Amino acid sequence: MDTARGERGQASISYAGVLALLGLVFVAVFALGLDGRISRAVAGSVCTITGGSNCERPDGTTGGRPEEYEDSGRADREVYDADCDNSLPGDRVREGDDGPTGDGEADAAWENLGRTYDYYRDTFGRDSYDNGGAELVASVHFCETPGEDFANAYWNGDQMVFGEGYAAPLDVTAHELTHAITDRTADLVYQCQSGALNESFSDIFASNVDTDDWEIGEDLPNGAIRDMADPGRFGDPAHVDDYDTRPNDGDPANDHGAVHSNSGIPNHAYYLIVQNIGRKDAEQVMYRVLTEELGPDSNFEDFRTASLKVARDLFGEGSSQVAQIDQSFAAVGLDGTWEAPEVEGC
Repeated sequence: MDTARGERGQASISYAGVLALLGLVFVAVFALGLDGRISRAVAGSVCTITGGSNCERPDGTTGGRPEEYEDSGRADREVYDADCDNSLPGDRVREGDDGPTGDGEADAAWENLGRTYDYYRDTFGRDSYDNGGAELVASVHFCETPGEDFANAYWNGDQMVFGEGYAAPLDVTAHELTHAITDRTADLVYQCQSGALNESFSDIFASNVDTDDWEIGEDLPNGAIRDMADPGRFGDPAHVDDYDTRPNDGDPANDHGAVHSNSGIPNHAYYLIVQNIGRKDAEQVMYRVLTEELGPDSNFEDFRTASLKVARDLFGEGSSQVAQIDQSFAAVGLDGTWEAPEVEGC
């Protein structure tokens, strides 16, 4: 945990032989963040959500409520109101220099797009999801079936789409915008292990943007949907021994070969990495792995290999970071030799 400490001062009066302690001040400053969760795929969508200072607590979170956000104004954004219809994008309600609309969902989407953009720009120098300043477009109050609430959020390849209550959580927006970055970089195929990695990277960077805790989607209407510190809490595996073998057979219940469920394994590996080397180093490794090292068909062991390679590049062959990352992957059963069970369609 980073702290800013006051100076320690002492005064000595030699003739009286008396020491006067003039001051001892410790000031701990906590940088507060955010967090969230993701659900499962929707027909016609690519991916869905449900299915500064770096002062961390020992578990890598900041805890508490997020600090007030000062919008940098650098993100090019447009927010639309779908008015509980399925025609996208809907009616434009905020763009450019427009002020708040008074609609909580629309204003939350605007702020969360800005926060996520600023995180990627400030931390990695990335200018929007395409690294070329692409406009960030979001529609709120979306209903897949007109007039019926839609309990989900997704990136459709062009924009972000939020059902009622899904625009407010910061980690949901960060998750979806990371899908857009994945599309433009590793382009992980949305099925089986590569699809689980696709989901996991969205959770990883959602946890980096919203650092309150290790839950994903805790601010959704029905609460959290995943927990990177304890995937089993939501029935997701935290170790390859519990790999979900649902087939990739087109049945929505099987979720493209259990991509949301099996994301628990790399999610938990990242949680352990942050515990071992801190978020500041861990996020740099993950960004380079996603944007430079992985490809469409990468699997869990490829993820491990790439992470170790990047860590060696960043910190050196014999560094503690390399050793700790290796140990973190080993703790979830990824040791360079693991082979996934045979799964239909994978």
